Amino acid sequence: MVTIVKENGTSDTDTCTWNKIDKINNSDVDYAYVNVSPAFNLQMKDEVSLLDVNQNEMFGGYVRSIKNQLLKECIVFGYDILLSDIEIQKNFESYSPEGIIQYCVEEAGLVYVSTISSGLTIPLYPAKDKKLKDVINDMHSILGTVGKTDKDKNYTLEYPGASFNSTTLQIGQNCELENGWNLDTDNLCTQVKVIGAIENIIAEPVLFNGTGSQTEYELATIFTSIKVEVDSGSGFIEQTPQISGVQSGDYEISKEIKKFVFQSGSIPSVGTGNIRVTYDYDREITYTEASEIIESDKSNLHQKTVKREYLKTIEDVEAFASDYLTKYSTPLISGTIKSDNINISNFEINQSIQVIDNTRKIDGNFVNKTLIIKRLVREFGSEGASLLIEVGESTEFGFNRGQEQEYRLKQLEENVTTAELLQFGAKTTDSITMQFDSDITDIEKRTFASDTFYLEENSSGTRNQMKEDGTGPVMREAGYTSEDVTGSDDVRVTQDNINDRVTMAGDTRVTMSHVEADTSSIITSIYQNGTRDNFFTQLITDMSHIAVGDDNTAPVIGDTGLGNETYIKAVTVTQTGLNLVSKATLTTTENNSNNVKELGLFDAASGGNLYLRDLTTVIAKDSDTEIRLSNILTVNTTNEDL
Repeated sequence: MVTIVKENGTSDTDTCTWNKIDKINNSDVDYAYVNVSPAFNLQMKDEVSLLDVNQNEMFGGYVRSIKNQLLKECIVFGYDILLSDIEIQKNFESYSPEGIIQYCVEEAGLVYVSTISSGLTIPLYPAKDKKLKDVINDMHSILGTVGKTDKDKNYTLEYPGASFNSTTLQIGQNCELENGWNLDTDNLCTQVKVIGAIENIIAEPVLFNGTGSQTEYELATIFTSIKVEVDSGSGFIEQTPQISGVQSGDYEISKEIKKFVFQSGSIPSVGTGNIRVTYDYDREITYTEASEIIESDKSNLHQKTVKREYLKTIEDVEAFASDYLTKYSTPLISGTIKSDNINISNFEINQSIQVIDNTRKIDGNFVNKTLIIKRLVREFGSEGASLLIEVGESTEFGFNRGQEQEYRLKQLEENVTTAELLQFGAKTTDSITMQFDSDITDIEKRTFASDTFYLEENSSGTRNQMKEDGTGPVMREAGYTSEDVTGSDDVRVTQDNINDRVTMAGDTRVTMSHVEADTSSIITSIYQNGTRDNFFTQLITDMSHIAVGDDNTAPVIGDTGLGNETYIKAVTVTQTGLNLVSKATLTTTENNSNNVKELGLFDAASGGNLYLRDLTTVIAKDSDTEIRLSNILTVNTTNEDL
């Protein structure tokens, strides 16, 4: 049985009713199938560990699939899934292949483990928009290495079969071979043509016969350089070559057609061997070798041409061809071995292991080879545990590892002529709400004499009053008393059950004879928009510079600068509708070797006032990267009761 543990800081565990762990050499991701009890709280993206019966951890990763929520049939991907999830935005300059692998591994939060040092330097490797896994695979193709991620999140970089497993797998004794041995003919080669470096050959001098009229002469091969001499009776005299636009001469050369042509006035006279030509030419070092197999059976002819420019001599080319045929003149074998008895914890991907099969022959011989573990499938169920081991020969050819790595690096460089500029956007948004309110600023409370009543208030604020005896309207300035009640929330002036109510929120409610009306005061859109435009105009004038920094401390109102400013430059600020847009670009020469985590707007290049500060997603700035900085400030307006 297998125990599953949730890595959430608690001791949430459950016993799996069935489990299968599948690990493939250099694959995209290892994975495990598990069945857990329905009551076990297992969710997508949970980090889990699988323990064997002795509580030893065998596998770790993340839940990425729950096929049946009721039965909890789950798939757990190994930690190497992180390499397939993440895209990189970087161009690598002057990195070693293993250095690029280390960068990618650590970018995914894994631990890089390796002692490999190739001594190679890649001038430029553009990795923009590539998955980390794809970048790593490119580097593996140069180094001839493989990688694996273990249960502790360690990523190990090593050569195929670098570690040896002391267990011997003997078919028919401690294991069984399923479906026989497989023969790989994709790499089969029984005759190889090896092309090495280009060597320069100095040819033996060639003599031509002059005719007195012939101007054009042809050599046997395309030449690299040439010297032409003519004997006019007193010995050979070197002729001057004509170089177009530089110098006139006795003859003109046409390398691409193996010819040289004498110019008018320099045509050699009649003579035998009176024209002597010395030249050199380039040729590839080439050697072809065939296996003894095809001498007896021509149907086994499998030809290949292999080019390796690092082979500088014919001896190197011959040695390479011989080793190549030794490796590939017979099919590479592979097979799947099953065992219920072997301790499954003793095996790891990429180990070399001795395999013996005395029951089957290949090419007339029983199998006794050191093979590499390519895949491990561990199954645990009610009937116990079983182990499937896929083994095979390495397809990697190691004639000279260092030279082979240099050759592969050169191939990569030929496919990389330039790197696309990396462009990132650091965009922040802010908003301001302008609140408008219409308030009464001065209120006077008047209390009228008891023997009068009022009809209305005139433009001067006085009341037209009439005495009860009906003698007619008169102005009685002494008929009331005044009281300043400015700032009161609710004022009532009462006379003979007639109420005048004033509300400080900008509403005036008048009640007469218990009939009520409501009038709201507002600030119009013309006033609001004008105020906002004036505000924008002032900011456009004031905010002249944008700065970036590498501190992600949360902004507060009292900030007077960035957390740690690393660069500042002029900014362009424009108004677009309700928005104020500030833009600038950090070019490939600005703020390099710094992370951008914050930005702010200032009114000066140095010692200025900070108008706003925002945090951004972290962007690493280097010479391959442009960062487009932008801030959008939105200003809204509203009528509010303040």
